[in-house]
Amino acid sequence: MPELVASFDDCGYDLVGMVLIGKDAWDRYEAAKWVTMRDWLEENTEDDFVQEVRAELTIAPKRHINIQVNTVADACLNEGHANEEDRRQVKAAGGIRFRVL
Repeated sequence: MPELVASFDDCGYDLVGMVLIGKDAWDRYEAAKWVTMRDWLEENTEDDFVQEVRAELTIAPKRHINIQVNTVADACLNEGHANEEDRRQVKAAGGIRFRVL
């Protein structure tokens, strides 16, 4: 999954939304910040902070996905699914939705 998230940059897209676990998960809180940064960048192209905000928008989804994938996998393991195959499947979990701009 981290490779998939990184691939959006390669295509010239900003990842501004992601739901990994459920509708009330931390992903939505983080993604709201990404949308705000993206909107700010579009509206403030000449601002002194553009490079700083752009850098954060580029790295934040990657940082989040690496933390979140491990958290979901660890939660699975803590519920009694303690084998490497389960961990691999959780890391490759389906049903993940992304929003890119």
